[in-house]
Amino acid sequence: MNVKIYDVWGSNFLEFVNEVKNDIPDLIIMNYIFEGYNSYADSDIDIEFYNFTNKHNIPVKILSVVPDTNDRSSFQNVEFIYWETFWFYRTFKLWNHKHHNEFNLTKGVDINDLYQFNDQELNIPFICLNNRYKFHRCTVLDMLAKYNLIEKGAVSWLGKLYNAQIADDTYHYKYWDPKILVLDQTPDEKFSQETMPIEFNSSFVQLVTETLDYVNFITEKTTTPILLNKLFLVAGGVGQHKKLYDLGFKLYEELFDYSFDTEQDIEVRYDKLIQNINRYISSDYTKLYKSVFPKVVENKRLAIEYAKVIPKNVLHIYNTLIKNNPDYDGQLNILRN
Repeated sequence: MNVKIYDVWGSNFLEFVNEVKNDIPDLIIMNYIFEGYNSYADSDIDIEFYNFTNKHNIPVKILSVVPDTNDRSSFQNVEFIYWETFWFYRTFKLWNHKHHNEFNLTKGVDINDLYQFNDQELNIPFICLNNRYKFHRCTVLDMLAKYNLIEKGAVSWLGKLYNAQIADDTYHYKYWDPKILVLDQTPDEKFSQETMPIEFNSSFVQLVTETLDYVNFITEKTTTPILLNKLFLVAGGVGQHKKLYDLGFKLYEELFDYSFDTEQDIEVRYDKLIQNINRYISSDYTKLYKSVFPKVVENKRLAIEYAKVIPKNVLHIYNTLIKNNPDYDGQLNILRN
């Protein structure tokens, strides 16, 4: 069986399309579970590709962590498979990798400890970690500056330091004069998603700046604090917290006003979000945290449940791929035991 796979990280789509045309496969796997994919046939090359697969009746399986928003009635050969809890799986698995786990234990972080931080003294109001600059992250930092919170919390702003992609370097700040901010990293230390700066341990809540702000895309940025017993507030798309609630996670309504979650205007939404942090400046963070700790544990239990499940249809596709491509060395190998 001729099975071809397109991995969103590291693959050239045009080259892949030409490969498909030159050697028509029996099955095509479009792997977007690492970045999310909720649109297709929106460019000339996309249209050409999907028309070709439709004409030759080639089954196409699209794996994504973002919901499908397309009308696929004209592409009966295409199946869209939505794995909305993938990043719980990936985060938990990578944090449990021997190298990462040993290093994190030296920082007092154990992702397998259900009661992590139960006895931790909290003296930092929030932590907010940022690598790549994006418009919505610029907005978050600007709103933090509006309330004079940047210096009071643990904030990183690393993009230019690590020569990361500057997606929105034209943001016009109203309140903040941007500068590089580091926590326990040193300028020559490689950025890693599978660890946290030491300031994380003593922080009351993590202010998560998600990958996207225009769609509910749950990545390791949100799954990590849940798996590490940390309170969280997410600067993401409209309805981001409702999405988590629908997945079964408990919101900390005793402490936070989530009315911002439905606000369409990004600046107003993040202003209201930041007010939740400003409200508790100089509070007894340890006492507040302990008041909702049972919810923290309940959320971690659920996150671990999600982390241990690979959807049967995804596993079937992966097994088909490996059976027919035993030398496959791509992204989906994260599904290997």
